[in-house]
Amino acid sequence: MKRSTRLFWQSFSLTFLALIAVFALAFGQLVQKPALEEREKQAQVVEANYASGTNLLLCLRPEERSLPDAFLLVGINGTKRQLALTVLPPCWKVSFANREDSLQQCYGYGGAMECISSLQALTGLRIDYYADLTDQTLAAILDEVGELPYSVAEDIYRYDETSGLLTFKLPYGPQDLSGDKLTGYLRYTKLEGDEKETLRLNLFKAYLDRYLTAQSVAGMSQWFARWSGQCKTNITSVACLQLQKELTEALSGQPKTITAPQIFYSGGRDYDPIQDGMLLKNYFR
Repeated sequence: MKRSTRLFWQSFSLTFLALIAVFALAFGQLVQKPALEEREKQAQVVEANYASGTNLLLCLRPEERSLPDAFLLVGINGTKRQLALTVLPPCWKVSFANREDSLQQCYGYGGAMECISSLQALTGLRIDYYADLTDQTLAAILDEVGELPYSVAEDIYRYDETSGLLTFKLPYGPQDLSGDKLTGYLRYTKLEGDEKETLRLNLFKAYLDRYLTAQSVAGMSQWFARWSGQCKTNITSVACLQLQKELTEALSGQPKTITAPQIFYSGGRDYDPIQDGMLLKNYFR
């Protein structure tokens, strides 16, 4: 082979290898860039979710085998130092199992997780955790927290086991509410609909105002471990730490606000994207 020909092929080979190296580097950067962008997007989503707060759904059932008579939503925003709670109507129509029925019946079909999926699809609301409580569990929890001074201003009756009638009228004025009294008020009051839910919200808000502090949140992990056998919850020990962090920030320092925005649903009306959606967006996203 002539020397000139050999030099040509040598230079061609070197040039070709150089081009391969350039394309390999470029391709590697192209592969790494989407992966990096994806990680950045995921980090932004996590940061945005944290900044928008944490939502906890409480399913409240009178007894172990009964359907919930209330769904209480608690919104915790550590950044804004705000805690909000409202009652979600159990009559809202949601889609599940290829049909449409009430949120209460949705629970009957698939439990709390089915309710969460249906609620998120209906409202666009993100629900991070849930706790599934009966009146008995709730009463025990509240008794552990302590009695609450509260003024009873409604005609509320208590069940008399001897006569079998709702005959005992609670006196008006200041009361010390234990857990049993609170759940009894909610179960046996003759109030219905919006009035009953207003009472429910006010009672829960009063408990939160009085007892939920940054100091009391510190024992949440132990609390959930102690009550795990009596309430169904997806709040694990790991997730609980994040929940504690949000709560501690929300309840530390000033200003601290605990609000109870209410969704009214007289007559069993369905979810209203404008009225109800704006309330959920303002307080729970």
